[in-house]
Parts: sequence; C-alpha cells; structure tokens
Amino acid sequence: MRVNRALRHGRRVRGARCDLRVRFHCGAHAETDPAVAERPGRRFVWHRAPPGVPAWIRADGREARIAERDGSRADYDTEVRRILPYCAALQGRVMLHAAAAAVPDGIHAFIGPSGAGKSTLAHQLVAAGIAVVADDLLLCVERQGRLVIPLPRPRRAGVAPLTAVYFLERGAGLAEPRCRPLSKREGFAQLLRHGFGELALAEVWALQFRICRRIAEQARAYRLEMPDDLGRLRESAAVLIRDHLGDLPG
Repeated sequence: MRVNRALRHGRRVRGARCDLRVRFHCGAHAETDPAVAERPGRRFVWHRAPPGVPAWIRADGREARIAERDGSRADYDTEVRRILPYCAALQGRVMLHAAAAAVPDGIHAFIGPSGAGKSTLAHQLVAAGIAVVADDLLLCVERQGRLVIPLPRPRRAGVAPLTAVYFLERGAGLAEPRCRPLSKREGFAQLLRHGFGELALAEVWALQFRICRRIAEQARAYRLEMPDDLGRLRESAAVLIRDHLGDLPG
C-alpha cells in the first residue's frame, strides 16, 4: 500500500498545527533508499530518520518516505508527527515538543516528553475556556527579531509572541501544581534537552542552539510539577489558570 500526503499551511495532523509544506510517501514502496528510484536530473540528498523511525527525509525537509512496519499498515499519523520536527529543522525552523495556550500576554508553551501530560493538560485548558493552539508540536517562527507562534486558521489568523515556557514533570503526592521559576541559563539548558537534534547535522544543531537561546532570552521559564493523580487534573488546571495564565476569557 502506498499513501501520498501533502501537508500544507494550516493543515492539522493529530495535534500538530503545521505551517510547513512537506510531502509524505507512506507504505511498502517507501522503504528503499529513495535516491535509487529518482529520475535522472532530479536527484536529491536524503537523510535517514532518527533511530526508531523507518523513514528517509529529503535534505531540504520538503519530502519524507515512511516504510511499513513488519508488512502491516503503520499508524502513519504518529510517524508523520515524529518526523515533522526534523522536516522543520531542515527547512530552517524549530518545533517544540509542547502544548501551548493563547493567553492575554501571548503564548505559553508546556514542554515535555511523550507521557508528560501535555495533551491531557491541553484538554483541560480547552474545557476551561482557554484557547489552545497546539497539544503536541509547536512551530516557532522568527519575525523581526522575535520568536512568534502562528495561530490556527481561520479563527485566529496571525501570530503571537512566545512569552512563557513550562517544563512539565509529574509530582507524586502533590495536591496541586508546583511551579518554580528558572533562570535564563536553566531554561536554555532545558530547551536543548528537549530539542530535536538527532539528525546529527551541524546546521541543524546550530539552528536549535540559536533558536533556543532566543527563546530563553525572550520567554519566562518555569519548572512545572503536576499532580500524578488523574482525579486532580481539573482542579490542577484551574490553579494553573488562576496563578499563571491570567483571567479566563469572558
């Protein structure tokens, strides 16, 4: 089976709000080295995807080929979401592994690995009336010397500044969220830790380093511990909104 998908500006892939143009080829025909099958005169450099992702990514980040796993249909949306940050990096952009909310002073991003609670927190914020602009991947764009976030279309076309980043952790036994400010240096180190640098290309790391430094200089940074008790999520979101995200929209 072979599936061709083109992701264009504003298209959504299960939690990834994209402002990228990438063509994905998914299926058994995509697993061989794509350079072998290219037509004469249209050859590109391709990079192997990071370990664990059976894919090739074109050097300009505008095309990727995802193979089937063990002869069965893979969950291609999951694979696409895993590959998008690397496509973004090869296009000279940075994606954060983050959920994000639009509040009066700009965009607040909640960064953490898979399972940290980003999507769950995003759902609670939506239920509370907060506008969520991403629940897993957040694209950052440089505009006039600042990092901004493209807002979803058509409801809120435009961009907003990234003003705060929270690094999510689970806190066993906590009754409510615990938030500690981080220094710019600590925030910068955490951003690099959660970045997408596995392509091991000097230009990708240089981009990650520069963008992460700019975010650390521009946005407030916090370590945010959330209660591990799922029964407290709603109350925890209410405390987070009250103390850090400003007033609820009327």
